[in-house]
Amino acid sequence: MQPEDKIALVTGGRREIGRGVVDRSLDEGAQVAVVQRRSLDTAPATHPDVTHARADLNDSSSTTSVVERVVEHLGGIGILVNNAGVMFERSVSDLLP
Repeated sequence: MQPEDKIALVTGGRREIGRGVVDRSLDEGAQVAVVQRRSLDTAPATHPDVTHARADLNDSSSTTSVVERVVEHLGGIGILVNNAGVMFERSVSDLLP
């Protein structure tokens, strides 16, 4: 399936793997909604087919809200790339029961 005329929602699309997904989606002709906590200060921020939506995906109401905003703004979502990661700032022993 080619994502031409598709709308992709990419979480964590600001850098590294997520940024690669955004770039490739744009190369394939998709419109891309990048969802993350921080502002989008990279090259895709000025691309006409990129929409940025700030959201904390740890909060379920924020997640629902951002999906609704993307659907309203772009007309739907055809592709979902859930790339956002979780960072634990604790030692492994603190995470074990």
